[in-house]
Amino acid sequence: METIRAMRYVDAGQVLVILSDDPGARTDLALWAHKTGNELVSIVEQGGWDEITLLKR
Repeated sequence: METIRAMRYVDAGQVLVILSDDPGARTDLALWAHKTGNELVSIVEQGGWDEITLLKR
């Protein structure tokens, strides 16, 4: 998953913004964030795609 690779380059306290048109990404990333101890900050629908913001802990 690209998110896991990208989070390796993010320092604790920084955010990663993901743009996705995959309807399953909302649930998958929320579960992944909880499982890994990171925080799902927001999900904003942007006309056909989602802007998902994660905070690295």
